[in-house]
Amino acid sequence: MLSLRQSTITSPDTLDDVIAYVDAIESFFDAPTYSYNVNEGRTTADFPEEEYEKLHRFFGWIPVATIKDTFKCTTRWARYTGTYPLCKHFKSRFPALNVHRRNAPVATDTTFSDTPAVDNGLTCAQIFVGTKSLGTNAYGIKSDGEFVATLEDNIQKRGAMSKLISDRARAQVSNNALDILRNYVIDDWQSEPYYEHQNPAERRYQTVKQYINGILDKSGAPSKAWLLALLYAVYLLNHLATDLLGGSNPLSVLTGLTTDNSILLMFSFWEPIYFPTSDALSYAHKPGFPSETAERTGRFVGFGNLWVMR
Repeated sequence: MLSLRQSTITSPDTLDDVIAYVDAIESFFDAPTYSYNVNEGRTTADFPEEEYEKLHRFFGWIPVATIKDTFKCTTRWARYTGTYPLCKHFKSRFPALNVHRRNAPVATDTTFSDTPAVDNGLTCAQIFVGTKSLGTNAYGIKSDGEFVATLEDNIQKRGAMSKLISDRARAQVSNNALDILRNYVIDDWQSEPYYEHQNPAERRYQTVKQYINGILDKSGAPSKAWLLALLYAVYLLNHLATDLLGGSNPLSVLTGLTTDNSILLMFSFWEPIYFPTSDALSYAHKPGFPSETAERTGRFVGFGNLWVMR
């Protein structure tokens, strides 16, 4: 193994040079003076000045002091693993570096309904709640066995959390779930048996549930619209200011951006509306005049990935 101190390679030209250079880079990052501070999610390094100078060309020949400061506030979890002869890679070797990171724990819980949902017959939903931002996401599921799929969806939409908080439900501590946490370098924590209050998602869902009951009662929607009301309530709560966040709303805290609430003023839940048919939107069928129309009546049930009920 060749270290950077011993290496005199400046530009790898031959295959032997490439191999030696890769060995030098790996030796540099595997040096005993290099340490990880896992708790803070950062890395620190204390190298001699000449070691930093070896890295000049990787950072556009910036001053050594800037490289030192950069090393103090960034991580370097990946390792360069060259394969010879060169080949195509079909799977990411460091999946944790390919996702947006969310610097906050996220709590999750499964909720159940005694009434099948009107649109798909589902009786379960998985809730994810950011412990710092209170940003909430909900996913309709057939059973708690679909937890792994919802976890991947949440990581894709909001980013990989620093820690996943859950109760000791079998699906949430399964090998498949643990594999995802390992791949994305996510810590995990489970509440004690019969101490559900230790899970922040439990408390947040009580607020969501109050909104669901109020929306169904005031709008006159049937109980079978519970899942649509759940998704609508979560959307509302993500946009509503709360004293728990100093008068801000969860989306602003989560993204750092000012949210726009114009869309909330268009319709209310379960309000009768007209909507264009798919044939009209795709120009597949032109309604006859004057006996046919390109509109249908329905009920407003939410935004984005929600849909209109006939």
